[in-house]
Amino acid sequence: FNSMGALRLSLPPPSLETIPSVLPDDLIDATFDVPSLGEMGYRDAKTSPFKGGESEALRRLEGKVASQPAWVSTFEKPNTSPNSLEPSTTVLSPYLKFGCLSPMTF
Repeated sequence: FNSMGALRLSLPPPSLETIPSVLPDDLIDATFDVPSLGEMGYRDAKTSPFKGGESEALRRLEGKVASQPAWVSTFEKPNTSPNSLEPSTTVLSPYLKFGCLSPMTF
């Protein structure tokens, strides 16, 4: 530590008085808020097409994996399409991530 030189004294912690305001008070209003989907001309999405919960996860597991042993045994990574209205995957990832479905279920 000797090669680094002497230690400097620490600075005092910042306070609201020492930090300058980024925007003047007259500019802090709804003018700079993020617009809603409706304000941008899109239909507001109130719900998701995917339901949550363990029951839905088990239904998806049964419908996409357990009832199709041939599909499982010949599985390959699907060619997903970002424009598709129907998912080309099992859509089990969010259920696994949020704990609605356990890998022990398999």
